[in-house]
Amino acid sequence: MIFTLGQYIIDIDIERTRAFYREHGVSFAEICGCSDCINYVKAIKTAPPSVLDFFDSLGVDLCKAPEMFNVIGDYDANGLIYYEGFFHLVGEILEGEDAWETGEVREDGSYTEHVKESCLHQLAPNFQIAFSHKENLLEEGFPDPHIQMEVFFHLPWILNENK
Repeated sequence: MIFTLGQYIIDIDIERTRAFYREHGVSFAEICGCSDCINYVKAIKTAPPSVLDFFDSLGVDLCKAPEMFNVIGDYDANGLIYYEGFFHLVGEILEGEDAWETGEVREDGSYTEHVKESCLHQLAPNFQIAFSHKENLLEEGFPDPHIQMEVFFHLPWILNENK
């Protein structure tokens, strides 16, 4: 199915994506067990219905990200926790820039990377996405062709324990 999202036109095989998330893996929070991950799995369920529906329309299980982390380590100015991560989708980017660009290149040849702000597409306040050809932590057996959806969320802290 073709989706147009900001600068991106993507072609996603929804059923193959959904089947993979249904049949493979567990929640990363179950693997990690830290309070930030457990909070994410609970807090993502409080996202606006339009955000939850969007991810469902792609076949993505929001609790099964290959990677999700709290970047800032504390609350943002609005009292929310900032999470970054990514999901893989069965499909292709038909139009749109790859979200990642190389930053500083060090003397030893290593380098930094960052997501270009111009590539971010806002789904709702505090929920942004972008797309890439990267294969970070690609799950074993994930179908080809595939793309990576970068996600940037601000979510409430809802666990009973203090952050």
